[in-house]
Amino acid sequence: MVRLRGRLEQQPYSRETIYPHPGDTRELSIDRFRSDSGNDNFRTVFMTWVSLSILVILYPGISLAGIGEDPTILLKSLDSFMLMLLLVTTIIFQWAIFSVNYLSVRTEGTGLAGIGFTKFRGIYIAWGVAFLLAANLLLAGVAWVLGQIGMPLSGDVIMLVPTDPIGKVVWVMVSITAGVCEETAFRGYLMTRLRLVGRMNSWVIPTIISAVAFGACHAYQGMPGFIAITIYGALFSILYIRTGSIWPGIIAHSLQDLGALIWPLTILSSDNRLPQCMRGGGQPLPVIPSLARQCPDTLRGRRPRLPVHVKAWRSPSPTSDIS
Repeated sequence: MVRLRGRLEQQPYSRETIYPHPGDTRELSIDRFRSDSGNDNFRTVFMTWVSLSILVILYPGISLAGIGEDPTILLKSLDSFMLMLLLVTTIIFQWAIFSVNYLSVRTEGTGLAGIGFTKFRGIYIAWGVAFLLAANLLLAGVAWVLGQIGMPLSGDVIMLVPTDPIGKVVWVMVSITAGVCEETAFRGYLMTRLRLVGRMNSWVIPTIISAVAFGACHAYQGMPGFIAITIYGALFSILYIRTGSIWPGIIAHSLQDLGALIWPLTILSSDNRLPQCMRGGGQPLPVIPSLARQCPDTLRGRRPRLPVHVKAWRSPSPTSDIS
């Protein structure tokens, strides 16, 4: 902390929060936000518009292009090779977006500190774990409500989780990638830049836009998935605002997706499907529709052959013995 012009200022990498402290009587304004968030040197450049266009239009648009497709059919069309190709493509795609965001903050004059990459503190682990538990409880309620109104969440996306050792290692890489790249993009970059470019004095509009864009990236999961993940995105936004750091969100997001390697072994609903809100694998995978349609069996018009990891998740037939 340093004192400038008679008032206490926070260094970008050491600040603890960008949410008003109790008793802080300073007027809420964009200028205060620039100071508190480490964006004093921010300037709008060409790369700012490139990044915002990707996050608000291109990224969600790719996923929305596949809306209307039956995700179950598409996912069952994935053989082991296509599944691995999909996961590796996702890793490359998301780090490419991270690179664009990084280039943007460099040219804008703020660096990563301006989007929430503060000095890592142990308390962020506690924040991430506590948030994950609370958010999943809330999302369980959302899932129940959606089910009551005839919009049940499908657990079929669990078919994306590999079961072989190499595939599990790749999934760990996917989970970490999703945590770092998506939180950087949708919370760190998109929210702060919307406030700065739009000179907004509050987080309301950035939070709404960020949450909807994040949910749209999951449109391949159907309308129920879009609703649930939009709410989840809003919760991540609140976590980011309250802590002033991107780290708690990265931790919670990565743990959520890593949980897909554990939950399938322990929690099943009555029809052998995991509730959407209780399994990992929540990262946007906008290439699912296009890759799935290219599966050899699908192109030949034959019924897709289900790989081992998918067969294990088939619901039992009415005549099967259930122990």
